[in-house]
Amino acid sequence: MKRQISNFLQQIPFRYDGITAVIIFGSFTFSDVYRDVDIILVFRNAADVKITRNIAREFKKIFLKDLHIQLFLNYEYVILKYFLTRARSWECIYE
Repeated sequence: MKRQISNFLQQIPFRYDGITAVIIFGSFTFSDVYRDVDIILVFRNAADVKITRNIAREFKKIFLKDLHIQLFLNYEYVILKYFLTRARSWECIYE
C-alpha cells in the first residue's frame, strides 16, 4: 500500500494547479506501521490552498487513512526549512 500512496501523492501536482512541491514526512517515511500520512504542500499563491480539503477527502476515500497537510507558500522557504529540520524524517517526492 505504501507504493500506491506514494504514487497518489506524486500525482497531486499534475491533478491540481498551484502546487510547486510535495514533501512527505513523519512515520510514513521510516516505518511500515503508520496510522496516517503527513505531507507538506508548497503553493504558488494563497488562492490555491482551498483545494487541500478535496485532496484530503479523496485520499481518505481511497486509502481509508487520514492525510494531514501542512501548507507553505513559495516565498516561505526559511520557515519551511526550519520545519523540515524539526521533522524526524522527510522526503521530497515532487519539486
